Amino acid sequence: MRVTLEILDTPEPGPVTVIGRDAWALLELHRAGDCRCTPLTHPGPRWSGYVHKLRKLGLRIETVTESMTARLRATMPATCCESRMRDLRRLIDADD
Repeated sequence: MRVTLEILDTPEPGPVTVIGRDAWALLELHRAGDCRCTPLTHPGPRWSGYVHKLRKLGLRIETVTESMTARLRATMPATCCESRMRDLRRLIDADD
């Protein structure tokens, strides 16, 4: 999978291409909008790694800690992409 986008709120906007699982994570963040992605709502093997790579590309991604349930005292990370993007295109390659 390959996603090409332009991040609008950076000093030098320009096209950025994200591939593979990082592209999947970006699409999940984009689809979730303000709802946030958590490991329970959007299962993925390495969310923290995907978020780290996307941040290095210039995307503003917020991570907050949320409680899982009222009965459990466990917490989980919830992420939300705050960057404005344009020309979000997805190409699915035969090898991915």
